[in-house]
Amino acid sequence: MRFSETITLRSVAVEIGDDGRSAAVATDTEAFFNRYTMGLQNRLAASSEGLKGVVEGQVRSCDYEGQERAVLGGREYLVQSAEDSGEFCRLTLAERLDDGR
Repeated sequence: MRFSETITLRSVAVEIGDDGRSAAVATDTEAFFNRYTMGLQNRLAASSEGLKGVVEGQVRSCDYEGQERAVLGGREYLVQSAEDSGEFCRLTLAERLDDGR
């Protein structure tokens, strides 16, 4: 099945209000997502880099505008990399491992 999931692509910007206070403002865009299956070697490599919950998949290039976060299945991820191949953009999403702080 292709594009059987939806993903929320999220960009976060800091805006200064009239009172001079800054606030983070998120802008969300919904897109269809085609999840890839990751092999054990890729999972181990991601874990050694301090990443967990790594997900790879693709969206249409017209839906991805450099967003740095994504919400998939109720979990928020960082966009680790994005490779645009014309019509489609391959995204690697990951959560950071807790460093104990």
